[in-house]
Amino acid sequence: MKLEIEDRSYYALKITRLTLNQAQRLTARIRAHHQENSFTTKHDVIEGPISGNPRKNQQKFQTGKAQNLLNGPNTTRSVIP
Repeated sequence: MKLEIEDRSYYALKITRLTLNQAQRLTARIRAHHQENSFTTKHDVIEGPISGNPRKNQQKFQTGKAQNLLNGPNTTRSVIP
């Protein structure tokens, strides 16, 4: 699935961006504290490189505000065959 989010709406969210080193440290800390299914921060979105594949980025939408953007009219969804 491909999601396209209107830039203005996305950048209105509180976003924290991680470097590869920060993402790897955060992943290690989350695993050490067994928080894989419960970790959140005060930010709407955390974005950064995937620890196992640093050439790709990922976003974690954490808040109701971020989820409303994903499910609302400012996001276009399409299935990639």
